[in-house]
Formats: sequence, structure tokens, C-alpha cells
Amino acid sequence: NEQNSLSSQIQILTQQLKYEHDTINQFKHLRQQQNQTKFEQQQTILNSFDFLNEINQFKNRLDTLEKERYELEEKVRRLQEENTNYKNRFIKENNQWIGSRSILALSGHTNLSAFTGNKCFMM
Repeated sequence: NEQNSLSSQIQILTQQLKYEHDTINQFKHLRQQQNQTKFEQQQTILNSFDFLNEINQFKNRLDTLEKERYELEEKVRRLQEENTNYKNRFIKENNQWIGSRSILALSGHTNLSAFTGNKCFMM
């Protein structure tokens, strides 16, 4: 009977050992899952930081491009204004030149020297 009792105790201890071994394996697996989750969260945070950094870089680039656009628009406006001033000056000088030639023609000075000069006028 003692042998049966020992055998029963061994069987019970074996079952307990198996149960504890299974429990340890479950905890190991749970810890691995937690570590994996923690790693993924850290990666997500790092990716978020990278993403925010890229957003800031894009914002800075956008600010730079907007400043350049404003400067170019201002330069175009100044050049258009300058172009208009040159056109008006050209028209005024051209009209004065044509007027002076008309007066010379009416007064009878129609030789070639009256029409020569350093200016070339085209429209």
C-alpha cells in the first residue's frame, strides 16, 4: 500500500510539475507578447516623431516657398511698373521726334540730314 501511496504522490507531483511548467510557459509567452507590444509602441512613437519632424520640414519649406513667391510677385510688379514707365517715356520721346520732323517737313527742310539721328523708333 505504501508503494501505491508513493506512486500516487509521484503522479500528483508530476501533474503539479506539468501544471507549473505550463504556467511558466504561459507567463513566458505573455511576457514575449508584452515585449513585442512595447517594442511596437516604441516604434510607433519613433515613427510619430519622424512624421512630426517631416511635417515641420514641410512647413518650413512652405514658408520659404511662400516668401520666395511674395518676393517674385513683388519683383514682377516692379518690373511691370518699370516697363510701363519705359513705354510711356518711349511714346513721349517718339511723339516729340515725330513732331519735330513734321515741323521740319512743313518748313521745307526735307533733306536726309533732317531725318538722321541716333534714335531708332519702332512700335
